Amino acid sequence: MFTLDHRSQLFYPSRLAMTLGLLVALGLMPQPLYATGADKASQAIIGNVTFLIGSVKLKAASGAEEQLSKGSSIRVGDQLITQEGGHAHILFVDGARISLRPLSRLTIENYSQGLAKNGEKAIRFRLDEGVVRSMTGAWGEAMRERFRLNTPLAAIGIKGTDFVVKADTHRTLASVVTGAIIMAPMDAQCRGTLGACNNERSLVLSDSMRGQLLELQKGQVAPVFIPAFDLMSRNDGSPVRKTALTSDKDTGIKVEGVVSKSESGAVNADPATLNSTLGAGAVSTATNIVNTKEALMWIRYPWVQSSAGDDFVKTFEIAKNAGLQVLIGNGGYALYRDAGANPVFSPNTTSANFQLTHALASLYSPLTFSNHPVDVSGGILEVNFANSTFNTSLNLSSSRIGQADVVAQGIVASNGTLASRSGNAVVAGGFNYNATRAGYQFDKVVPQGTIYGITLWGR
Repeated sequence: MFTLDHRSQLFYPSRLAMTLGLLVALGLMPQPLYATGADKASQAIIGNVTFLIGSVKLKAASGAEEQLSKGSSIRVGDQLITQEGGHAHILFVDGARISLRPLSRLTIENYSQGLAKNGEKAIRFRLDEGVVRSMTGAWGEAMRERFRLNTPLAAIGIKGTDFVVKADTHRTLASVVTGAIIMAPMDAQCRGTLGACNNERSLVLSDSMRGQLLELQKGQVAPVFIPAFDLMSRNDGSPVRKTALTSDKDTGIKVEGVVSKSESGAVNADPATLNSTLGAGAVSTATNIVNTKEALMWIRYPWVQSSAGDDFVKTFEIAKNAGLQVLIGNGGYALYRDAGANPVFSPNTTSANFQLTHALASLYSPLTFSNHPVDVSGGILEVNFANSTFNTSLNLSSSRIGQADVVAQGIVASNGTLASRSGNAVVAGGFNYNATRAGYQFDKVVPQGTIYGITLWGR
């Protein structure tokens, strides 16, 4: 039975293959062999099948179909379709590799560094459904700003990356093995472009953010972080609840298991895993939702245990049953709002000063892999809706950090989300639709570790 471990030929191709790919990429060697036959004479071979299990079909741009076998050639415009139990590995001319899992459809829309006639310098994949793992090669490394993987919902750019994407028409999930990716909704701003869509609704996931996935569901305004599980395995997407590190033999991706309960009454999201506490039978003390037409609330996911000081946080079931909309999350907590009858962001004032009503924060110590409570006070949130900007600050204190502060400035998007662009901390959140309430999450690096927190504001 085949298992792909760290010695796999696909993910660690031979030195000869890597060298040939690099020579092609640098223009020191002619483009690879062309297919035989008049109908394929002008279509360059950009890759070959190096491993295959089960039934995998290729549908060419011309509409012709064939069953793939080991050694089959791949060209621009080809769509790869894996059947139940089908699994294919492709090695590209520049040393890049992909692994396509069962029940997947991947189209190679472009793969060129301008060497082909009238070739556009771009690498562009489209994953209509299924799971693919991609490792960039020499061309992708040389032109990261022109690499894109699209799904029905998301646009994904790279920063030099080994990453996994799972997609269908309802949800896109992505994890990173090495490097970093940028995910944004596939909207008019991103459609038809190349590279990462860096905007107020994009999120970055890097290999330093262990234990997290990026998720974008249909109807969400932006991606959110959720606890990691193995995208290459066949499961329902539920968070992993094992008590030790596990690994997928096909990917080498390790997935964090249960973490111990925080000793504090603070945000329980361990930034090394952002799984929060996977406690059985966790029950929230919050029961009633606020006026739903003005609702903006933090929720905790079912795997997060309630702790002292988070009585303003609701349960996921409350938000789900009320049909609320997720704005942003960190894997343990998420900010939800009510769309109401007219889901258009319409502030009832040109500017406002918000008052801090609730906050929760903790210091994560990487030396001891532990969380410690942090007090939050003295909040300021000044928003100018006329020019779509905000300014915020918080006072932080604890026995471990002494005194610290959060200072951030940023923009307010037309959909009512906010994101920092400068300051000493990263801030992201949003408003309810009439802008009478606000909430954001923050993280700030200090000498003792990283402080993570959530806030809720009113006026």
